[in-house]
This record gives sequence, structure tokens and C-alpha cells, in this order.
Amino acid sequence: MRLKDLRGRKTQVEIAEMLGIPQTSYSNYENGKTEPNITMLIKIADCFNVSLDYLCERKYEGNYLNFSERKRTAIEMFDKLSDNKTEKAIIYIQGLLDGDN
Repeated sequence: MRLKDLRGRKTQVEIAEMLGIPQTSYSNYENGKTEPNITMLIKIADCFNVSLDYLCERKYEGNYLNFSERKRTAIEMFDKLSDNKTEKAIIYIQGLLDGDN
């Protein structure tokens, strides 16, 4: 899971408080000693405002299967960007789209 990356500058105590669990439980999740149940996974995903697939580092499937390999690669790369770089990428892509009109 991407817990360490998602936590950023917040402490484990802060995240555990947001989730309503002991810090030791959150630490065990982050360090891979235990795995959260589905209810807790949903709470964690909601806490970080990410999908369960992203949280659990799953590759895109389902609707994305109809995409070309290049589009799937682009989505996976986009998913790795920081928030700041995501905004820049969106602006760049919008410029590309506007240029097609």
C-alpha cells in the first residue's frame, strides 16, 4: 500500500486520529505487519481522497482495458504525479486539446 507516500508530512498519530484508530494500528498497516479490513481500507482511501485501486497499488483494469497500451501507460504515469505537477499536466493537456479545435 502507498500509506507512507500518502501520509506526507503528517504524523502517524495525526492520521490515526483522523481514522479513529490507535497509532500502533496505523503503524502496523503502514509497515505491512497487518492489513486493514475493507471498511478500514475505504476509510483510509477517503481520508487521503484516493481510490482503493490507487491505495492498494493496483493496475488499472475494467474500463481501462478498452484503452490502448499508450493511453494506459499515460494514465499510470499521470497517477504518479504530485498534486502540483498534476495541475501543470492538466493545463498542458488542455492546451493540446484547445489547439485541436
